[in-house]
Amino acid sequence: MAAARPVIHLPLLAGACAAAYAVSLAFVTGQQAAADAALRATREPLRHAVTDAAQERLRAVVAVRRAAARLERAGGAYRRTLEASADLDAYLAALAEEVAVVTGAAAALPDRVALPAPQIQVVQVTSAPPVQAVSGGSGR
Repeated sequence: MAAARPVIHLPLLAGACAAAYAVSLAFVTGQQAAADAALRATREPLRHAVTDAAQERLRAVVAVRRAAARLERAGGAYRRTLEASADLDAYLAALAEEVAVVTGAAAALPDRVALPAPQIQVVQVTSAPPVQAVSGGSGR
């Protein structure tokens, strides 16, 4: 029989295979990292656009809510104004009726009133009228 050969080539072959596998795994990992970085770089503007759009939407929602609140307040003020206007219309209608009554009464009055001529009598006083008064100043 032939002499037994040492089995050193099997561990060397296994080590070479493991090294080849490690190199291929590192290559694939590097390629995947590069592809991920490229994808991230191409999607970055889209991510910024989405973020900006979300912020704009939030600002628009806030503006719409403020406008709705102002519109609600304006509607309430308009309703109150309409109610006050209706009250004023009723008051003016009543005033118009009173003015019509007064105008009718004033129209029934004569244009001129003839007053009698005044009678003038001049009375001359020749002596002072008698007076009976006590001042109480002299002790009386």
